[in-house]
Order: sequence, then C-alpha cells, then structure tokens
Amino acid sequence: MEKKNVSQKLCNGLLDSNYSNVKDMVGKLLTIVDSVINDPVQRKATKDMVEDVAYYFSVRQQNSIRYFAGNLCKVLGEENLFKLESVESNPLA
Repeated sequence: MEKKNVSQKLCNGLLDSNYSNVKDMVGKLLTIVDSVINDPVQRKATKDMVEDVAYYFSVRQQNSIRYFAGNLCKVLGEENLFKLESVESNPLA
C-alpha cells in the first residue's frame, strides 16, 4: 500500500470535494438555463458560458488548494507534489 503524506491526503480530499461541489452547482445552473431559455441556440450559448465561468473559478480554487498544500509540505518537511494548473485548462470537462 502506498503511503501518502499528510498534505497529500488533505489536498486530495479538498480537491475531490471541490470537484463534486462544482459539478453539482453546474448541473443545477444548467437545469435552470434549460427551464428559462426556449431558443436552442441561445440555450446552448448560455450553458457554454455558465460552464466556462464555473470551471474557470474551479481551477482557481483548485490552485489555491494546491498552493496551501505546497506550503503545508514545507512546514511538515514533506515532498511538494502539487503543481498549479493553467486557468485556461478545464480539468472537469
């Protein structure tokens, strides 16, 4: 069994929670968009914008978690395994 350091366990838990929360929020927002916009072209454009904004902020939030975990590694003397991602990427797509 692979031994994980404390900061890695904490970071993975926070990232998993963030991923679940964002997916849940996006799903609810897209359901609202479906119910209020009748035109298919406008509905798709609006849904795409909602997803882009949500994922942009999700990546920023994930980077904050990774930054925190990286600093925690320094304090605990653990190896820093956490890399920041570009906000242009969409890890949830």
